[in-house]
Amino acid sequence: MNSIERFILGRLLKKPAPERIPRSGDDAKKVDCYVVYFRSRDNSWTLLCHEVCHGGVTGMYWENNMEFGVISIPFYLLGEYELDITYFYGPYDLRYESIFQYFYEGLIPVDKIKILIGKRASVPF
Repeated sequence: MNSIERFILGRLLKKPAPERIPRSGDDAKKVDCYVVYFRSRDNSWTLLCHEVCHGGVTGMYWENNMEFGVISIPFYLLGEYELDITYFYGPYDLRYESIFQYFYEGLIPVDKIKILIGKRASVPF
């Protein structure tokens, strides 16, 4: 993971999700947080990322559906992984499968523009 990707993930993790994310009602309208998972390509392990540093990642770790608690993994030990970024924005769940996709659809507010267009289209004239 290069320094730009680490920087972007670090910024995302400054808005961590609460333990329970409201998805309806007035509380859902106030939601603005991220959840970042690293997963092995064969789904044998998952890391719910809490922190990204220069040398690796820290977070809640599961292997073969067993929880191992919070651990730190250096990047060189991650091997092949998939990234899953979910941005909980109001009642919307916006998903990204890479830093590249997040940059072009999330950071440059393409998804928020789509949401605004959708809201405008649903308002009767």
